[in-house]
Amino acid sequence: MGMESYLFKIELHQKIEPQKLNDIFNTLGLQLVEQKMGEHEEPSEFFHELFTDDGIIETHSFLTLGEKQLCQFYLRFSICSPPKIVDRTFELLVALNTILPIRVKDMESLNYLHLGPKGRLRPDFDVERSAYIPIDVTIFKQNLDGIAKRALLLDEDRERSVIRGGSATLDHLENKNWLGRFLGWIFN
Repeated sequence: MGMESYLFKIELHQKIEPQKLNDIFNTLGLQLVEQKMGEHEEPSEFFHELFTDDGIIETHSFLTLGEKQLCQFYLRFSICSPPKIVDRTFELLVALNTILPIRVKDMESLNYLHLGPKGRLRPDFDVERSAYIPIDVTIFKQNLDGIAKRALLLDEDRERSVIRGGSATLDHLENKNWLGRFLGWIFN
C-alpha cells in the first residue's frame, strides 16, 4: 500500500472475464493503458485509467496463474489530486455498481484500523469487516474515523495537481521539496 495514493479494493459479487470488465470500464470512460499477459509463473495484469480535470483514477486488476476470471481489482488516485477526485471516484463507483454489483474496501481505513489509535484495538473489533464502506460520497467525506490521509485529501487549502499515483506523485512531491511535509501530514 503506497503512501502517495488513496487506495480502494473493489470486490465483485460475481467473477467476470477480463475482457468483459474491460468492456464495462470502456463504457464508464476508463481506458486500457497497459496489459501484461502472464506466462509460466507470471500473473496477467490490466491497468486502466480515467483522466479528468479532477484527477486521474487508476485501476489495476490481475489474474494469478490458472485464473480465468476476476473477482476483484484495485482503484487508486494520487493524494496530490484536487479534492473533487473523491466526487468523481464515487460517481464512477456508483455507475459501476449499477452495472456490476460491488463491495468497496477502503484500504486506507483498513491500514488505519490495523494501527488503531495509539496501536490499541478492542479485542472484539473486526478490522477487516470495518474497512468496507458504503458507496456514498457524503459519508466518505464525513471521515468519522478521522483517517489522516483522507483528511489531507479533502483539505481544500493545499496546492493540487492532476497526476498519477505511484512514482509520479513521489517524484512530484520531491521536485517541489514537499516530501518531508507530506510525510509529516501522513504520519501526523
